[in-house]
Amino acid sequence: AEPEPALPLPPGGMLGTAPVRVRPAAAPARSSDKAWPHGVALSGDASWPAVVLSDYAFDAGAKTVKVYLSLGAALRGPLTDGAVAAEFDADAVRLEVADAASKRRLCFSSFLAHGVDAARCKAKVKAEKGEVVLVLRKADPDDAWARLSRDVNFDAGDQVGAPLPPADEGDGGYQ
Repeated sequence: AEPEPALPLPPGGMLGTAPVRVRPAAAPARSSDKAWPHGVALSGDASWPAVVLSDYAFDAGAKTVKVYLSLGAALRGPLTDGAVAAEFDADAVRLEVADAASKRRLCFSSFLAHGVDAARCKAKVKAEKGEVVLVLRKADPDDAWARLSRDVNFDAGDQVGAPLPPADEGDGGYQ
């Protein structure tokens, strides 16, 4: 293996030691690869290219949240129950439709804004409409789902310009 080239210095120079190349940490092993479709196929042939579906609608009811995925334009062959595979976790959903006519996998995934009861979630195929409806059972019926997906930047604590937590009561809560 060739040695890596040296990192360039910033145009204005720098104080201290030379720049250091930082390697990302290895991801922890998980039982399910949620970074899909870059992993094991749920249906169809894993060698088929994955087409990511990002156009959806959702409706939050009292006990369930329904996600509507219209596949009409993306689907080349017939939509059947056997072509659809769904995986539900407490905080994520994955759907894959194997389109044998075009030899593609149509994929949808989302890290959910709230928890769901994965055992009570299901996927309904509406073949005549070319649509799949994901029915997500809320873990807490009192949760108000204003959005389907979790804001990964906010939930990870990486929000820019967010107010700081209060330091103590003596200075009015500001640092």
